[in-house]
Amino acid sequence: MCETAAPGARYRSAVYRGWQRYLAILFNEMGFADAGTRAHLVLALLDADLHRFLADEQAITPSAVRASIHAMLNSGGTALAAPRPR
Repeated sequence: MCETAAPGARYRSAVYRGWQRYLAILFNEMGFADAGTRAHLVLALLDADLHRFLADEQAITPSAVRASIHAMLNSGGTALAAPRPR
């Protein structure tokens, strides 16, 4: 409930900020210049509302979501990298 009490409340919680900072540190250690943004994007993958939407509105099974998340995270960060210029 506290995550949805007001727009953006989830991102101001101490728990979210702690996880975001931790992930940003890890991405920074991996050499990514946009470590903070990447941390937010990884945390977005865990959003319960997103998972509910994918299941209910898009008919994507939880196992398919998990498989996609694992594939992105196991890519060594390349799946979250900026696209290469053409």
